[in-house]
Order: sequence, then structure tokens, then C-alpha cells
Amino acid sequence: MTDTRNLFEALCEGEDAVVRLLRAGVPVESVDENGATALYLAAVSDQPVVVRLLLAAGADPDRACGPEAGDLPICGAAGTAVLGPGHHGDPVALPEVLRHARNPERVVRRAVTLALLDLVSGDHAEGVEVLVRLSRDTDAEVRDWATTALAALDTDTPVLRAALAERLDDADPDTVAEAVQGLARRQDPRAVPVLERLLQEAEPDGYARAVAVDAVACVADGPVRERLERMCPRLP
Repeated sequence: MTDTRNLFEALCEGEDAVVRLLRAGVPVESVDENGATALYLAAVSDQPVVVRLLLAAGADPDRACGPEAGDLPICGAAGTAVLGPGHHGDPVALPEVLRHARNPERVVRRAVTLALLDLVSGDHAEGVEVLVRLSRDTDAEVRDWATTALAALDTDTPVLRAALAERLDDADPDTVAEAVQGLARRQDPRAVPVLERLLQEAEPDGYARAVAVDAVACVADGPVRERLERMCPRLP
């Protein structure tokens, strides 16, 4: 019990203290008086190095813990600790991020999608495939961020265009706007009628209309672009 308590105290002292106890054989899946694992506490307190140490020692990121066993370490992190390196564009983090793309918890999938914004390039087949799948997610925020990531990729393929085109009828206008911008960048004619619709119907000060206005500049066809520009708000 003393060693177990020391593991939780070591979380406050830093990674060196945690390493010493793990090497001494303290069980990595120990829980405190509230039923929380060391991994969960490290995650919610934003200690990514300690999280990775505990994972390397065998801690289970999918083990429910807490007073009612209703929390997951990765959910407690909200993506910052376990998936956090992805937000800094660290390619080493990509396999770990992709591993959680099918997690049933939407907060985890949101974290995955945000991380992939900085990690996936157009030539990474698995990453693109995962983004396409996430762009069809049941959660609106996951779809939106996945669509944003797809639109920004430095590639142009039929699969990518098809995934963006699927989102042109999304219930979320922000997702529609991200999709249409991605298609406009690729000079896909399907972008034009949707741009017209957004410029006419989207909230005047909303995000979707602002993205649509930016997307107009991507249209290479001069007369079409000029017609769309006449629908854009004029600067005072």
C-alpha cells in the first residue's frame, strides 16, 4: 500500500520519481482511494511524458476508472496528454494517434481528428483513409475537423474529392463550408453552386460565410469568380 501511495505522490514530483517506482516494481495499474489509476491522473493533469512512461510500463488506456468506473484515461486527457504530441506536428505520434481513431468515445475521436490536422500529409495513405472515415463520423465536430484536414491536404485525388463532395450536404454549415473550400482549391465545379448558396443563406457574420468568402478567391474561372465576388460583403 505504501508503494502504491508513493506512485500517486510521485505524479506530483515528476517523471524521474515515477521511473524510480516503476523500476522498483510498483504495480502500474494501482488505483487510489477514489478508484483512479495513475494513468488517468497523469492524463487529466496534463503530464504527457508520465503518461507515455505509464503506457510503456503496461498501463491500459482503455481501463475504466474513477468512483463509478465511468472514466477512461484517454477521455480524461481530452487528447492533450495521450494524443497531445500530434498537436505539435510530431510525426512520431502518428501511429499512436491513428490507433485511437475507432475509439467509441467521441471526445477521443475529436482529439484524434484535431491531432491529425497537423500530422497527416497527402501521401500518407493510412492517415488520409482515417480522415475520410472520420469525415463521415456521427459526431458533427469530428466531421467538421476531419473535413478541414482533408481540405487542407497537399494532394488531389478522386477519393479525396469524393469525400469532400459528400460533406456538401452536411447538416452542419461549417462542415459544408470547409468541404466547399477544399473543392474550390482543387477547381472542382461542384464547389460553385454551394458557394452561391452559402453566400446567400449562411449567417452574415458566421464562420461558414467567412470561409465561403475566402474560398471564392480560389476559383480560377474569371467570370465565375467575379460573379461570386459580387455576392461577397464589401469592405466599408
